[in-house]
Amino acid sequence: LGIIAFSYAIYFYFSGYSDMARGIAKIFGFEFPINYNYPYVSKNMIELAEKSNKNNKIKYKVIGMEDISKIDEKFDLVISSLAFHYVENYDKLLKDIYNLLNDNGILLFSQEHPINTGTILNEDCHSTSKIKLGNKEYKLVSDYNSIGPRTVNWLGAEYTKYHRNFSTLINTLINNDFKLLKIVEPLADENKLKLNLKYQNQVNMPYFMIIKAEKQIKSKKDKQKTLQN
Repeated sequence: LGIIAFSYAIYFYFSGYSDMARGIAKIFGFEFPINYNYPYVSKNMIELAEKSNKNNKIKYKVIGMEDISKIDEKFDLVISSLAFHYVENYDKLLKDIYNLLNDNGILLFSQEHPINTGTILNEDCHSTSKIKLGNKEYKLVSDYNSIGPRTVNWLGAEYTKYHRNFSTLINTLINNDFKLLKIVEPLADENKLKLNLKYQNQVNMPYFMIIKAEKQIKSKKDKQKTLQN
């Protein structure tokens, strides 16, 4: 099984999300071991990956998602963890992935939920998109249908991510000849909720979404049109 991993998210932001990711992977029929527990001790994520998943059938490459069209190989499975919302040209990315996949190949990716990526805060929000009324926390949502870049601050650094509403995410997949197989808005299991009450917030608002899609085989006529374009 050929696998190209576009990126390593920083421990799925927190260890709880790493556990969640493994649980969701099981839903999709994939079994992933616990690969690492302390990613911050390593200065090089590729070095960490090579140590944690050493296998002569795995090759690691440092390459931007914008440049994957340069890869001259075919794969059965493409996996990406919390990276698509950092790519400006989502349509091109899907086209490149389509070309990398074998017929009926699988694309499995997670990204920040569009409810979280869209909101633009003003000064009155005091840098938080959540408000607490009584014993319940609520999410501020704005600018949801305004597609485009968002500048955010995380751990003291500014960076850009790209907001796309739900219909844009899904329709762009369909327009690039992917068949949707499953969509999950993950939630921590009961044991994890008991260990850390902050995960209870996921009941009120989804943090991430995970999509599984299959490359559809184009007819000869469609392939000829693609070549002409």
